Amino acid sequence: MADDFLPRLTAALTASLTAALTDQGYREVPDASRTIDGGILPLKRQTRNTNRAVVVVDLAEAPTPADFAHT
Repeated sequence: MADDFLPRLTAALTASLTAALTDQGYREVPDASRTIDGGILPLKRQTRNTNRAVVVVDLAEAPTPADFAHT
């Protein structure tokens, strides 16, 4: 059961975000492979005056505090 937690969480998160942001005028980017590495849900909203984007990124592993330490 623990092995499938992250995929289930990711699926629930992407479905929830898609539903919520679609109501706000966002739409999925058709060719997700052209976005950032690890991007699993690119959404965008373009109007005459603004360009907005939301991307859910699938991390291979969770970052540690050391990953954010300034050198």
